Amino acid sequence: MGYFTLTIKMLAIGIVPVLISTIASIVCAAVVLKDVDGGVLGSLIKTNLIAMVGLEVLVGIVVFIIARDIVGSLNRIIDILTSAVGGNLTRLCVAKDTERKDEMGVLARHANEVIRSLCKVIAKVGTT
Repeated sequence: MGYFTLTIKMLAIGIVPVLISTIASIVCAAVVLKDVDGGVLGSLIKTNLIAMVGLEVLVGIVVFIIARDIVGSLNRIIDILTSAVGGNLTRLCVAKDTERKDEMGVLARHANEVIRSLCKVIAKVGTT
């Protein structure tokens, strides 16, 4: 159905840092166990540490972008539903959220359906 995109994003947030740390640890262990000159060993460890920090910064940026995307949509949907709770049934979730192909899109579409259904129920009650 295509509603698994958000799950994949969240898995990436959890798995990628662990994977990178594991690879970095293996590389560092291999370097330390290697029989090399002390100066060369220090240089290799320094290079690996720089690479690890660079990778962590890259992962941090990716995680930030993904989290901002998720939280932005959630906040917009919460704002619409809060308005509906307050009695304002004229506001609906925007296309940016309803056209998403993940769980957040499903949530936005369903929020709009609930608001429209409430409007229909209120209109029926008003005519009876």
